[in-house]
Amino acid sequence: MIDYRLLTFMDLHETMNYTKTAKNLHITQPAVTQHIQYLERKYHVQLFRYEKKRLACTKEGEYLYRHALSLVSGADKLIRELSHICDECETLRIGATMSIGETILPQFLLALYCQKENLDVELSIGNTEKLIKEVREGSLDFAWIEDRFDKEEFHSHLLKREAMILIMPDAHPLLSRKTLRMEDLLGERLFILEQDGAAVFEQALTQCNLSLQSFAACTQIPQLSMIKRLVEGGCGIAFLYESAVREELAMHKLATHKVMGFKPIRDFHMIAQKHSIYHRQYDAYFKFFKQSLK
Repeated sequence: MIDYRLLTFMDLHETMNYTKTAKNLHITQPAVTQHIQYLERKYHVQLFRYEKKRLACTKEGEYLYRHALSLVSGADKLIRELSHICDECETLRIGATMSIGETILPQFLLALYCQKENLDVELSIGNTEKLIKEVREGSLDFAWIEDRFDKEEFHSHLLKREAMILIMPDAHPLLSRKTLRMEDLLGERLFILEQDGAAVFEQALTQCNLSLQSFAACTQIPQLSMIKRLVEGGCGIAFLYESAVREELAMHKLATHKVMGFKPIRDFHMIAQKHSIYHRQYDAYFKFFKQSLK
């Protein structure tokens, strides 16, 4: 059972207000103060201090908060497992960015369901910022992301490196060129995937002294499948991860061409709470995921 004083500390960390925490926990404000003082004496550190009359958490307090999140989420997971111990059902809460969720995650889930019939998977698809927050707070067991993150804060594994490639209609006139530069594409309508896909592409553009506004037209689309259909129909071009269009390229529904000096590459990582008691279990899922991609 989690120490109730630790729960008081976590609430105060989130509110940064003794009065609000007392109200949230239905205790008195002096009781909140006593709980914090108890923890400070126990751990021999200062957890909060006032900076310009505003409450702030110390480095030691932030460290304790991250560990406390792991304890609470671990306890919640344990309760879920105990409630299903008789029916041998396991619940797994997974997050993924849109690109990963629509391309390589289905392979993992297919292999997983074939191996574990009583597995209950809860999926969260969103951008990297959202997924990091959900892992940090313990609402996800682990997540697959494609952007930078604080490697000191999370337990992580590198799954693969993925390159973004140009996709065009199979009969596009520019395909006949021996060499193609980004400047040759600026007259095209560009489709980009919302959230992380757009961020990766924009970062690569800045290295070429270009931006999304450099193109004749640019439209953000919420789904990979929609982008592929639009490009296939001759409405424009796009840059997508290679794994997302492998099937369409093989069937000649789409075509690709190397763009000189432009090849955005992003690392796909699995992240989980660093101090989770379930990190060995998550490591096993990572190995299974990597094996399923082969």
